[in-house]
Amino acid sequence: MKDGRTHMKYKAENAVDLETEIIIAAEVYPGDQGDTTTIEDTILAAQTHLNEAQTECEIQEIVTDKGYHSEDCLDHLQNDLGQRTYIPEKHRNQPRRAKDKSPEVNHSYYRNRRNTKGKRGRQLQRKRSERVERSLAHLCDTGGARRTWLRGLEKVQKRYKMAATAFNLGRILRSLLGAGKPRHLAVLAEAFCFVYLAMWWYEKARMAFKITFQPHETENRNPAPAIA
Repeated sequence: MKDGRTHMKYKAENAVDLETEIIIAAEVYPGDQGDTTTIEDTILAAQTHLNEAQTECEIQEIVTDKGYHSEDCLDHLQNDLGQRTYIPEKHRNQPRRAKDKSPEVNHSYYRNRRNTKGKRGRQLQRKRSERVERSLAHLCDTGGARRTWLRGLEKVQKRYKMAATAFNLGRILRSLLGAGKPRHLAVLAEAFCFVYLAMWWYEKARMAFKITFQPHETENRNPAPAIA
């Protein structure tokens, strides 16, 4: 910690689809590993999960916060993995020295800056701030995955993946039924029952006070001539 204390912790990392808000990969790493060193493993895990699900989707764009910004990371993601990055830059106290870097690193750096400051980059960052952080809040705060009494990386990762599975199941139920949680589903069931009873009482009252009109027999205005 910054104050010199030592806490036992792990670092959770989610790969979320910004369109559907589905968690594609939920990985847990040791707490001493930085974000720039684990992002590649998370991306590969997410692509592996998409392939195992027999989908034709491929990861093409990566949107993260400024904690993942690194020149080597940008170079590797763009040139080796072929990804389009939208990673904001960290605050610098001194200007960047581009002369000491290779042309590939400089191209990756300025390409990421151009992508991030563009119109699409700003839109993706707004989506990331809303949807990715929402998934972390559901897992860590609402789902209780911020603290654990398990020991070992494997057990902690199983616990975290179960919470991510429950989150994805809630998203699927919300798209199908309009409710992602049992409590919300109970509220919708109560509303449905109220609407059904209201319609039943209305139909019953309408049938009770229904007035039937019988059509009168029309007079024959052109009678047949009498035959003497």
